[in-house]
Amino acid sequence: MEKSKRKTRKNSMKDWEIAESKRRHNMWDEMKDKEMADITREGLFNWIHEFDEVKPMRMKQDLQEAIDNCPTEIPKFKGRGIVMVAGGINIGLNALMTVRLLRDQGCELPIQMWHLGPSEVNKGLFDIIKRYGVTFVDAYEVRKKYPMKVLNGWECKCYAILHSPYEEVIFIDADNLTYKDPTYLLDSDQFKSNDLYWTDIHDYVPERGYWDVLGCDKFESPEWESGQIVTNKRRSWTALNFCNWLCERGTEKYWKGPGAVHGDKEMFHWAYHLTETPYLLPEKRIATCPGTSRQHDHNGDLQFYHHWMNKMTYDKKPELPEFPHEDKVIKYWEELHEEWNPYHDEMSEADETLWKSMWGQKVHYHRIGHDGDRVMTLGDNGIITEGAGSMEVHWWVKDGKIVFVGQSGKTTCEFEKCKEGWFGRWNEFEKMLVCLEEL
Repeated sequence: MEKSKRKTRKNSMKDWEIAESKRRHNMWDEMKDKEMADITREGLFNWIHEFDEVKPMRMKQDLQEAIDNCPTEIPKFKGRGIVMVAGGINIGLNALMTVRLLRDQGCELPIQMWHLGPSEVNKGLFDIIKRYGVTFVDAYEVRKKYPMKVLNGWECKCYAILHSPYEEVIFIDADNLTYKDPTYLLDSDQFKSNDLYWTDIHDYVPERGYWDVLGCDKFESPEWESGQIVTNKRRSWTALNFCNWLCERGTEKYWKGPGAVHGDKEMFHWAYHLTETPYLLPEKRIATCPGTSRQHDHNGDLQFYHHWMNKMTYDKKPELPEFPHEDKVIKYWEELHEEWNPYHDEMSEADETLWKSMWGQKVHYHRIGHDGDRVMTLGDNGIITEGAGSMEVHWWVKDGKIVFVGQSGKTTCEFEKCKEGWFGRWNEFEKMLVCLEEL
Protein backbone atom coordinates (compact mmCIF):
# COMPACT_ATOMS: atom_id res chain seq x y z
CA MET A 1 0.00 0.00 0.00
CA GLU A 2 2.81 2.39 0.88
CA LYS A 3 4.54 1.71 -2.45
CA SER A 4 1.42 2.51 -4.42
CA LYS A 5 0.99 5.80 -2.59
CA ARG A 6 4.52 6.83 -3.42
CA LYS A 7 4.03 5.85 -7.06
CA THR A 8 0.87 7.97 -7.28
CA ARG A 9 2.66 10.90 -5.69
CA LYS A 10 5.56 10.64 -8.16
CA ASN A 11 3.25 10.43 -11.17
CA SER A 12 1.46 13.60 -10.03
CA MET A 13 4.67 15.56 -9.54
CA LYS A 14 5.31 18.56 -11.75
CA ASP A 15 8.53 18.87 -13.76
CA TRP A 16 10.09 21.27 -11.27
CA GLU A 17 9.25 18.89 -8.41
CA ILE A 18 10.92 15.99 -10.23
CA ALA A 19 13.99 18.15 -10.86
CA GLU A 20 14.08 19.13 -7.20
CA SER A 21 13.78 15.49 -6.18
CA LYS A 22 16.74 14.57 -8.37
CA ARG A 23 18.73 17.47 -6.97
CA ARG A 24 18.12 16.28 -3.42
CA HIS A 25 19.11 12.73 -4.36
CA ASN A 26 22.37 14.08 -5.77
CA MET A 27 22.86 16.22 -2.66
CA TRP A 28 22.42 13.15 -0.48
CA ASP A 29 25.04 11.22 -2.45
CA GLU A 30 27.52 14.04 -1.84
CA MET A 31 27.00 14.00 1.92
CA LYS A 32 29.89 11.80 3.00
CA ASP A 33 30.24 12.97 6.57
CA LYS A 34 28.12 10.85 8.92
CA GLU A 35 27.40 13.87 11.16
CA MET A 36 26.01 15.73 8.17
CA ALA A 37 23.68 12.87 7.22
CA ASP A 38 22.51 11.34 10.47
CA ILE A 39 18.99 10.54 9.35
CA THR A 40 17.95 7.75 7.03
CA ARG A 41 17.53 8.39 3.33
CA GLU A 42 13.97 7.12 3.53
CA GLY A 43 13.27 9.45 6.43
CA LEU A 44 14.66 12.47 4.58
CA PHE A 45 12.42 12.02 1.56
CA ASN A 46 9.37 11.20 3.66
CA TRP A 47 9.82 14.54 5.43
CA ILE A 48 10.45 16.53 2.26
CA HIS A 49 8.06 15.00 -0.29
CA GLU A 50 5.36 13.23 1.72
CA PHE A 51 5.04 15.34 4.83
CA ASP A 52 1.33 14.63 5.14
CA GLU A 53 1.92 10.89 5.09
CA VAL A 54 4.58 10.74 7.79
CA LYS A 55 3.42 8.61 10.70
CA PRO A 56 3.83 9.98 14.23
CA MET A 57 5.48 6.78 15.47
CA ARG A 58 8.14 7.00 12.79
CA MET A 59 8.76 10.65 13.59
CA LYS A 60 9.01 9.86 17.27
CA GLN A 61 11.52 7.11 16.55
CA ASP A 62 13.73 9.40 14.45
CA LEU A 63 13.64 12.15 17.07
CA GLN A 64 14.47 9.69 19.84
CA GLU A 65 17.41 8.40 17.82
CA ALA A 66 18.65 11.97 17.46
CA ILE A 67 18.39 12.47 21.23
CA ASP A 68 20.20 9.20 21.92
CA ASN A 69 23.00 10.24 19.55
CA CYS A 70 23.58 13.64 21.17
CA PRO A 71 27.16 14.11 22.44
CA THR A 72 27.61 12.95 26.02
CA GLU A 73 31.06 14.43 26.63
CA ILE A 74 30.71 17.98 27.92
CA PRO A 75 33.55 20.39 27.03
CA LYS A 76 35.29 22.38 29.73
CA PHE A 77 33.20 25.53 29.88
CA LYS A 78 34.05 28.31 32.28
CA GLY A 79 32.20 31.12 33.96
CA ARG A 80 29.25 33.18 32.81
CA GLY A 81 28.57 35.47 29.93
CA ILE A 82 26.10 37.07 27.55
CA VAL A 83 25.73 35.75 24.00
CA MET A 84 24.18 37.69 21.12
CA VAL A 85 23.81 37.11 17.38
CA ALA A 86 24.18 40.29 15.35
CA GLY A 87 25.75 41.33 12.08
CA GLY A 88 25.28 43.87 9.34
CA ILE A 89 24.42 47.52 9.71
CA ASN A 90 20.94 47.64 11.23
CA ILE A 91 21.08 44.53 13.44
CA GLY A 92 24.56 45.56 14.55
CA LEU A 93 23.26 49.03 15.41
CA ASN A 94 20.48 47.51 17.55
CA ALA A 95 23.03 45.31 19.29
CA LEU A 96 25.16 48.36 20.14
CA MET A 97 22.16 50.05 21.77
CA THR A 98 21.50 46.91 23.85
CA VAL A 99 25.16 46.58 24.86
CA ARG A 100 25.52 50.24 25.85
CA LEU A 101 22.41 50.05 28.02
CA LEU A 102 23.67 46.86 29.70
CA ARG A 103 26.98 48.54 30.55
CA ASP A 104 25.24 51.68 31.84
CA GLN A 105 23.10 49.46 34.07
CA GLY A 106 26.27 48.07 35.64
CA CYS A 107 26.46 44.73 33.84
CA GLU A 108 30.06 43.48 33.91
CA LEU A 109 29.53 40.08 32.26
CA PRO A 110 31.66 39.32 29.21
CA ILE A 111 29.70 39.60 25.96
CA GLN A 112 30.21 37.53 22.81
CA MET A 113 28.61 38.75 19.59
CA TRP A 114 28.31 36.15 16.82
CA HIS A 115 27.97 36.98 13.13
CA LEU A 116 27.75 35.07 9.85
CA GLY A 117 30.93 35.62 7.88
CA PRO A 118 32.91 38.72 6.86
CA SER A 119 30.00 40.15 4.82
CA GLU A 120 28.23 40.98 8.10
CA VAL A 121 31.18 42.95 9.48
CA ASN A 122 31.10 46.74 9.29
CA LYS A 123 34.53 47.68 10.64
CA GLY A 124 33.56 51.13 11.88
CA LEU A 125 30.52 49.86 13.78
CA PHE A 126 32.32 46.80 15.17
CA ASP A 127 35.18 48.99 16.42
CA ILE A 128 32.67 51.10 18.37
CA ILE A 129 30.94 48.01 19.83
CA LYS A 130 34.33 46.61 20.85
CA ARG A 131 34.84 49.55 23.24
CA TYR A 132 32.19 48.06 25.51
CA GLY A 133 34.03 44.82 26.19
CA VAL A 134 32.47 42.80 23.38
CA THR A 135 34.34 40.05 21.54
CA PHE A 136 33.28 38.91 18.08
CA VAL A 137 32.91 35.37 16.78
CA ASP A 138 32.49 34.40 13.13
CA ALA A 139 30.09 31.46 13.17
CA TYR A 140 31.28 30.36 9.73
CA GLU A 141 34.80 29.95 11.10
CA VAL A 142 33.51 27.92 14.06
CA ARG A 143 31.57 25.74 11.62
CA LYS A 144 34.88 24.48 10.19
CA LYS A 145 35.44 22.70 13.51
CA TYR A 146 31.80 22.01 14.43
CA PRO A 147 29.93 21.30 11.16
CA MET A 148 26.47 22.75 10.67
CA LYS A 149 24.71 22.07 7.37
CA VAL A 150 22.41 25.12 7.57
CA LEU A 151 23.58 28.16 9.50
CA ASN A 152 21.57 31.37 9.17
CA GLY A 153 20.13 33.78 11.73
CA TRP A 154 17.63 31.47 13.42
CA GLU A 155 19.98 28.50 13.42
CA CYS A 156 22.82 30.57 14.84
CA LYS A 157 21.09 31.26 18.16
CA CYS A 158 21.41 27.78 19.62
CA TYR A 159 24.69 27.19 17.79
CA ALA A 160 26.23 30.28 19.43
CA ILE A 161 25.00 29.29 22.89
CA LEU A 162 26.29 25.76 22.42
CA HIS A 163 29.78 26.75 21.29
CA SER A 164 30.33 29.83 23.45
CA PRO A 165 32.98 29.40 26.17
CA TYR A 166 30.60 30.04 29.08
CA GLU A 167 28.94 27.44 31.27
CA GLU A 168 26.13 29.78 32.29
CA VAL A 169 24.70 31.87 29.45
CA ILE A 170 22.26 34.72 29.15
CA PHE A 171 21.26 34.90 25.50
CA ILE A 172 19.73 38.22 24.40
CA ASP A 173 18.42 39.14 20.94
CA ALA A 174 20.06 42.22 19.41
CA ASP A 175 16.72 44.09 19.48
CA ASN A 176 16.00 43.25 23.12
CA LEU A 177 16.62 45.96 25.73
CA THR A 178 16.83 45.41 29.48
CA TYR A 179 15.07 47.23 32.30
CA LYS A 180 17.99 46.46 34.63
CA ASP A 181 21.23 44.48 34.70
CA PRO A 182 20.14 40.84 34.11
CA THR A 183 23.11 39.27 35.96
CA TYR A 184 20.90 38.61 39.00
CA LEU A 185 18.99 35.99 36.98
CA LEU A 186 22.06 33.72 37.18
CA ASP A 187 21.98 34.00 40.99
CA SER A 188 18.22 33.54 41.35
CA ASP A 189 16.65 30.66 43.26
CA GLN A 190 14.72 29.67 40.13
CA PHE A 191 17.93 29.19 38.12
CA LYS A 192 19.50 26.86 40.68
CA SER A 193 17.55 23.91 39.30
CA ASN A 194 15.91 25.19 36.09
CA ASP A 195 16.84 26.94 32.88
CA LEU A 196 14.75 30.08 32.42
CA TYR A 197 12.52 30.62 29.39
CA TRP A 198 9.66 32.97 28.56
CA THR A 199 6.23 32.67 26.96
CA ASP A 200 5.02 33.91 23.59
CA ILE A 201 1.56 35.26 22.76
CA HIS A 202 -0.13 32.04 21.60
CA ASP A 203 -0.75 28.62 23.15
CA TYR A 204 -0.38 25.22 21.55
CA VAL A 205 -3.70 24.18 20.01
CA PRO A 206 -5.03 20.66 19.23
CA GLU A 207 -5.65 21.24 15.52
CA ARG A 208 -2.07 22.26 14.60
CA GLY A 209 0.05 19.77 12.68
CA TYR A 210 3.09 19.91 14.94
CA TRP A 211 1.79 17.02 17.04
CA ASP A 212 2.38 14.65 14.13
CA VAL A 213 5.84 16.11 13.65
CA LEU A 214 6.68 15.63 17.31
CA GLY A 215 5.15 12.16 17.48
CA CYS A 216 4.19 12.68 21.12
CA ASP A 217 1.03 13.10 23.16
CA LYS A 218 -0.55 16.55 23.03
CA PHE A 219 0.18 18.78 25.99
CA GLU A 220 -1.05 22.15 27.15
CA SER A 221 1.54 24.91 27.05
CA PRO A 222 2.13 28.45 25.90
CA GLU A 223 4.43 28.78 22.93
CA TRP A 224 7.88 30.05 23.83
CA GLU A 225 9.58 33.33 22.91
CA SER A 226 13.35 33.02 22.54
CA GLY A 227 14.42 36.66 22.60
CA GLN A 228 16.00 35.90 25.95
CA ILE A 229 17.25 32.60 27.39
CA VAL A 230 19.10 31.81 30.63
CA THR A 231 20.76 28.40 30.57
CA ASN A 232 23.27 26.25 32.40
CA LYS A 233 24.89 24.35 29.55
CA ARG A 234 26.12 21.52 31.76
CA ARG A 235 22.58 20.87 32.96
CA SER A 236 20.98 21.30 29.54
CA TRP A 237 23.74 19.83 27.34
CA THR A 238 21.54 17.15 25.75
CA ALA A 239 18.61 19.54 25.20
CA LEU A 240 20.81 22.19 23.55
CA ASN A 241 22.49 19.67 21.25
CA PHE A 242 19.10 18.27 20.28
CA CYS A 243 17.79 21.80 19.70
CA ASN A 244 20.77 22.45 17.45
CA TRP A 245 19.93 19.25 15.53
CA LEU A 246 16.32 20.44 15.10
CA CYS A 247 17.40 23.92 13.97
CA GLU A 248 19.77 22.45 11.40
CA ARG A 249 16.77 20.70 9.82
CA GLY A 250 14.23 23.47 10.45
CA THR A 251 14.21 24.87 6.92
CA GLU A 252 13.36 21.48 5.44
CA LYS A 253 11.00 20.06 8.05
CA TYR A 254 9.76 22.30 10.84
CA TRP A 255 9.37 25.87 9.56
CA LYS A 256 6.95 25.06 6.75
CA GLY A 257 4.22 22.53 5.98
CA PRO A 258 1.38 21.28 8.20
CA GLY A 259 3.54 21.22 11.32
CA ALA A 260 5.09 24.62 10.81
CA VAL A 261 6.28 26.73 13.72
CA HIS A 262 7.96 30.12 13.58
CA GLY A 263 11.70 29.68 13.65
CA ASP A 264 14.01 28.67 16.45
CA LYS A 265 11.75 29.44 19.39
CA GLU A 266 9.79 26.19 19.32
CA MET A 267 12.95 24.20 18.61
CA PHE A 268 14.08 25.13 22.13
CA HIS A 269 10.65 24.23 23.47
CA TRP A 270 10.51 20.84 21.76
CA ALA A 271 14.08 20.01 22.75
CA TYR A 272 13.50 20.67 26.43
CA HIS A 273 10.16 18.87 26.45
CA LEU A 274 11.34 15.75 24.64
CA THR A 275 14.56 15.45 26.66
CA GLU A 276 12.74 16.21 29.93
CA THR A 277 15.24 18.94 30.78
CA PRO A 278 14.07 21.16 33.68
CA TYR A 279 12.93 24.67 32.76
CA LEU A 280 10.76 27.34 34.30
CA LEU A 281 8.38 29.89 32.75
CA PRO A 282 7.36 33.05 34.64
CA GLU A 283 3.84 33.28 36.02
CA LYS A 284 3.26 36.56 34.15
CA ARG A 285 2.73 36.02 30.45
CA ILE A 286 4.24 38.16 27.72
CA ALA A 287 2.81 41.70 27.55
CA THR A 288 2.61 43.54 24.25
CA CYS A 289 2.46 47.12 23.03
CA PRO A 290 2.74 48.35 19.42
CA GLY A 291 5.73 46.65 17.77
CA THR A 292 7.19 45.40 21.03
CA SER A 293 6.79 42.83 23.78
CA ARG A 294 7.69 43.05 27.44
CA GLN A 295 8.78 40.16 29.60
CA HIS A 296 8.75 39.88 33.38
CA ASP A 297 11.30 37.97 35.40
CA HIS A 298 10.24 34.99 37.49
CA ASN A 299 9.51 37.27 40.46
CA GLY A 300 7.05 39.35 38.42
CA ASP A 301 9.26 42.39 37.70
CA LEU A 302 9.73 43.81 34.19
CA GLN A 303 13.09 42.78 32.74
CA PHE A 304 13.12 42.63 28.91
CA TYR A 305 11.77 45.02 26.29
CA HIS A 306 11.86 43.24 22.91
CA HIS A 307 11.20 45.74 20.09
CA TRP A 308 11.10 42.99 17.46
CA MET A 309 8.71 44.81 15.10
CA ASN A 310 10.17 48.23 15.83
CA LYS A 311 13.88 47.78 15.18
CA MET A 312 16.13 50.82 15.07
CA THR A 313 17.86 51.81 11.84
CA TYR A 314 20.58 54.30 10.99
CA ASP A 315 18.07 56.77 9.56
CA LYS A 316 15.18 56.21 12.01
CA LYS A 317 15.41 57.63 15.52
CA PRO A 318 14.40 55.06 18.16
CA GLU A 319 10.76 54.98 19.20
CA LEU A 320 10.32 52.86 22.33
CA PRO A 321 6.84 53.40 23.76
CA GLU A 322 6.45 52.75 27.48
CA PHE A 323 10.17 52.02 27.95
CA PRO A 324 11.68 54.01 30.84
CA HIS A 325 15.17 54.20 29.28
CA GLU A 326 14.03 55.56 25.91
CA ASP A 327 15.88 58.87 26.36
CA LYS A 328 19.14 57.04 27.05
CA VAL A 329 18.81 54.91 23.92
CA ILE A 330 18.04 57.98 21.79
CA LYS A 331 21.19 59.60 23.20
CA TYR A 332 23.24 56.53 22.21
CA TRP A 333 21.77 56.70 18.69
CA GLU A 334 22.57 60.41 18.35
CA GLU A 335 26.14 59.90 19.57
CA LEU A 336 26.61 57.11 17.04
CA HIS A 337 25.54 59.46 14.23
CA GLU A 338 28.20 61.97 15.25
CA GLU A 339 31.08 59.56 14.63
CA TRP A 340 29.95 56.83 12.24
CA ASN A 341 28.51 56.48 8.78
CA PRO A 342 27.64 52.92 7.76
CA TYR A 343 29.20 53.21 4.31
CA HIS A 344 32.23 55.39 4.93
CA ASP A 345 34.60 52.44 5.42
CA GLU A 346 33.61 51.02 2.04
CA MET A 347 34.51 54.10 -0.03
CA SER A 348 37.78 54.93 -1.73
CA GLU A 349 39.08 58.50 -1.60
CA ALA A 350 37.72 59.19 -5.12
CA ASP A 351 34.33 57.70 -4.23
CA GLU A 352 34.13 59.77 -1.06
CA THR A 353 34.94 62.94 -3.01
CA LEU A 354 32.13 62.22 -5.50
CA TRP A 355 29.77 61.29 -2.67
CA LYS A 356 30.33 64.53 -0.77
CA SER A 357 30.04 66.59 -3.96
CA MET A 358 26.49 65.30 -4.39
CA TRP A 359 25.27 66.03 -0.87
CA GLY A 360 21.99 67.92 -1.20
CA GLN A 361 21.61 67.04 -4.91
CA LYS A 362 18.00 66.73 -6.07
CA VAL A 363 17.32 63.96 -8.59
CA HIS A 364 14.31 62.64 -10.48
CA TYR A 365 13.97 58.94 -9.68
CA HIS A 366 12.35 57.06 -12.57
CA ARG A 367 11.38 53.37 -12.38
CA ILE A 368 11.08 52.55 -16.08
CA GLY A 369 7.81 50.78 -16.89
CA HIS A 370 6.55 51.06 -13.29
CA ASP A 371 4.95 53.67 -11.10
CA GLY A 372 6.73 55.28 -8.17
CA ASP A 373 8.51 58.14 -10.00
CA ARG A 374 9.45 60.91 -7.61
CA VAL A 375 11.92 63.63 -6.72
CA MET A 376 14.61 62.67 -4.22
CA THR A 377 17.22 64.55 -2.26
CA LEU A 378 20.55 62.79 -1.73
CA GLY A 379 21.10 64.06 1.77
CA ASP A 380 24.23 64.60 3.81
CA ASN A 381 25.88 61.60 5.42
CA GLY A 382 24.27 59.11 3.06
CA ILE A 383 20.59 59.50 3.98
CA ILE A 384 17.90 60.05 1.32
CA THR A 385 16.02 62.89 2.99
CA GLU A 386 13.26 63.54 0.42
CA GLY A 387 11.42 60.88 -1.58
CA ALA A 388 12.80 57.92 0.40
CA GLY A 389 11.04 54.56 0.38
CA SER A 390 11.55 51.17 2.00
CA MET A 391 13.91 50.22 -0.85
CA GLU A 392 15.61 53.64 -1.02
CA VAL A 393 16.80 54.67 2.43
CA HIS A 394 20.57 55.22 2.22
CA TRP A 395 22.92 56.12 -0.59
CA TRP A 396 26.66 56.04 -1.09
CA VAL A 397 29.24 55.67 -3.88
CA LYS A 398 31.20 52.55 -4.81
CA ASP A 399 33.61 52.33 -7.77
CA GLY A 400 32.13 55.53 -9.21
CA LYS A 401 28.55 54.20 -9.02
CA ILE A 402 25.71 55.59 -6.90
CA VAL A 403 24.39 52.83 -4.65
CA PHE A 404 20.89 52.79 -3.13
CA VAL A 405 20.33 50.69 -0.01
CA GLY A 406 16.95 49.64 1.44
CA GLN A 407 15.84 49.51 5.06
CA SER A 408 16.93 45.86 5.30
CA GLY A 409 20.53 46.94 4.66
CA LYS A 410 20.65 45.21 1.27
CA THR A 411 21.69 46.99 -1.93
CA THR A 412 18.65 47.89 -4.04
CA CYS A 413 20.44 49.23 -7.11
CA GLU A 414 23.78 50.51 -8.44
CA PHE A 415 23.64 53.43 -10.92
CA GLU A 416 26.32 53.99 -13.59
CA LYS A 417 26.93 57.42 -15.08
CA CYS A 418 25.77 57.77 -18.71
CA LYS A 419 25.19 60.72 -21.06
CA GLU A 420 21.50 60.86 -20.20
CA GLY A 421 21.99 60.49 -16.44
CA TRP A 422 22.56 57.60 -14.02
CA PHE A 423 21.16 54.20 -15.03
CA GLY A 424 20.85 50.89 -13.18
CA ARG A 425 18.58 47.96 -12.42
CA TRP A 426 16.97 46.75 -9.20
CA ASN A 427 18.74 43.72 -7.74
CA GLU A 428 15.55 41.96 -6.63
CA PHE A 429 11.75 41.93 -6.87
CA GLU A 430 10.73 43.51 -10.21
CA LYS A 431 14.40 44.01 -11.29
CA MET A 432 13.26 46.92 -13.44
CA LEU A 433 15.49 49.49 -15.10
CA VAL A 434 15.80 52.71 -13.09
CA CYS A 435 17.43 56.05 -13.76
CA LEU A 436 18.38 59.19 -11.86
CA GLU A 437 18.23 62.58 -13.57
CA GLU A 438 20.05 65.38 -11.76
CA LEU A 439 17.81 68.46 -11.33
